[in-house]
Formats: sequence, structure tokens, C-alpha cells
Amino acid sequence: PVRALYTMQALRFGNNWEGVLSVFRDLQHAGLKPTLEHYGVALFALSDKGNAPNLSLELAHEMAPAGLEPGPFACGAVIRALVQLGRWQDALEFFQGSNARVARKQGYRASDFYLFGLEACRSQWEQALALFADMARDQIPTKREAYLHTISACSESLQWQQIVALLQEMVLNRVQKDPMLCSTAISAFDKARQWRYAVHLLQEAVQEELAQDACWNAAIRACGRGGEWRQALDLASAMEDAGFGRSGYTYEAIAAAYNAAGKWQDTAALFSRMCEESVLVSEASFNTILETLADRSVGEAIFEAWTKNPSFPVRFEANSMDLHSLSAGAAVLAVRSWNRRVLPDILRSAQPGWMYGILVGKDNNRFAWSEGRPLADVVGEELDRLGGARQAAERR
Repeated sequence: PVRALYTMQALRFGNNWEGVLSVFRDLQHAGLKPTLEHYGVALFALSDKGNAPNLSLELAHEMAPAGLEPGPFACGAVIRALVQLGRWQDALEFFQGSNARVARKQGYRASDFYLFGLEACRSQWEQALALFADMARDQIPTKREAYLHTISACSESLQWQQIVALLQEMVLNRVQKDPMLCSTAISAFDKARQWRYAVHLLQEAVQEELAQDACWNAAIRACGRGGEWRQALDLASAMEDAGFGRSGYTYEAIAAAYNAAGKWQDTAALFSRMCEESVLVSEASFNTILETLADRSVGEAIFEAWTKNPSFPVRFEANSMDLHSLSAGAAVLAVRSWNRRVLPDILRSAQPGWMYGILVGKDNNRFAWSEGRPLADVVGEELDRLGGARQAAERR
């Protein structure tokens, strides 16, 4: 059993979860009883990096019949597996359950175990803050990762004031930031439209040599959403001066700034520059660029170029068209293209009672570029404007 444990640990460090599970099963087949340590290593190997979370949960269920109660390492692996499967509530309930309470009292991994609990909180920011406070109450050192998970939970719910307080607490407790934490916090300020805090944190990250391209891009976007398009362009120039090349995310952030300022000509020119520099134009970039170009001829041309791009998400099916992944501007252009290129052929072969479904999602679509009216209203108005197409369809 001791040799098997060492072998499993070596395989886990090599991210060979299949080998770990094979050694574990060989141990059982040899009639030897795996210990708590064997289960812990196997569970963690299966849940680490999304390897095999379902198998991790199955293995955890074998512990009770074997007379074993999961320790911190095993409990943490179960929580991580549940998180990877998107079962956030189950992960949090497991953390708060009796096994978790026992594991939290076993000192040497208490800090790491709390990190798994914080990760399980995700968008439940109040529970994340309560758990964070429990760490202080239990005199458990708050690592940088604890701040990162708590900030992430607050970010999901736009609790930017809480993030400001956490960053201030980090300074008081002399906890060093890292690039991931900086970019997470700046992105949170971006989503909450707090561009001043985003820029301030970016400046701190630059001074501490922690600013990566994700930090710059999030700050540029925050300025754009805040209507500070000149500030956004200044940051884009400073980003290049700092040695960071403009990526597709950078151009998307600048396009969002131009959109907020109503500078559609600059948005169109930006797309041309992306093409000239062979920058990959992603689905998100196309959506952002087309947001303010629906009523411009250049918008029609860009949309037609997008339909030939692998990133184009819409399929004009025989009886439906799904637009919920588009920005409002892109959706309007999609309806016009459908009306011009697809609907006439459909109407020629449609049977009485034929119906066509245009899917627009619930309320606004799920992406960050849709922050105005519900997409259903935008698409409905465009169909009303086309008029003739709707009347022809209704007659058939």
C-alpha cells in the first residue's frame, strides 16, 4: 500500500489520472484496503483540471461503505468535482455539511479547504463574504487565492463596493496581488461600469509590474462603457508603449468605446485596420462592431463578410433562425439578410399554416454587448419595418 501511494502521487503530479485510478483499482483487486490517503490522491487526480469529475464523485461514494470519512483533501476534491460539473449549490451544501465541518477542524489543510468552499460560492457573494469572514474568525490565514475567489463571487453580482473593500484589506494585511487577481478585479469594475476604479487598479498593476494584456483590455472596455472614449484610446496607446500588442480583445474594447460615443465611422475604420493587420475577428468582435452599424452601408458589407467566417453563429434553417447570440445591430442585419436571401425561397414552397420561428432568447441576450432594449423588441421593430415580408408570410 505504501508503494502504491507513492506511485499514485507521482502519477498525479504528472496529470496521469488514468494511471492513478489503475493503481488504485489494482490495490483493491489485490485484496488490500485503500486508506484515506489513497482515496484522497485518487479523488484529487480525477477532479484536477477537469479530468474526470464524474468518476471522482463515484469514487467518493465508495468511502462510506469502506468505513472512511473524507478528510480535507478528499472533501476538497469532491467540491472541485461538483464545481466542474456546474453543480454549484451541491458543492456549497457539501462544504457546509457534516463531513465538511469535521474536515475543517483538521488543521493542516484548513486554509486550502476553505479555498474550495469559496470556489463553490461562485455568484453567491454574500455566502462568499461570510465564509471569508469565517476564515478570520477561525484564525486561518487568508491567502491571495481566498481574495481571488471572493472577488470573483462579488464580480458575478456586480458588488464592486465589496471588491474595493477587499482590495483595501489586502493592502492592510500585506497580501500581494498577482496578475490574475488584478485582471479579475478590473473586469469586475468594467462590468459594473466603474471606470475610475478600473483605471486606478490598472495603474497600480503597472507600477507593480503585474499588468498583463487582460488588465489593459478590461480597463479600456471599462472606459468605453463609461463614455470615456478618449481615455480608452489613451490607454490603448499606453498599452502599446508598454510593449503589449493589440489583440482582438483590445480592438473589441476600443470598438465598444467608439460605440458608446456614437462614433460609427471610427468603428468602421477600426474593422478595416483589423483586417489589414490580419487580426482574428471573433464572434464577440463582430457583434460589437456591428452594434452601431446596422443602418450604415458598411455594416451590410461587414455582416456579409461575417456570414462567410467560421465564427458566424447563425444558421438560416428551413423553419427557424436563432439570433440570441447576436448584438442588436447584428440581429437587425441578420433579419434583413434573411428577408432578402432566404424568405422568398421559403415562401415559394411553404404549405398553408406554415410558421417560422425567430429565436431571440429571454430579455436581453446573454452576452455583454447587449445592454440596451430586449432583443425581441429590436427584431420585432425590424420585422414591422420590413412589413411586406411579414404580410406575405401571413397570407401564406
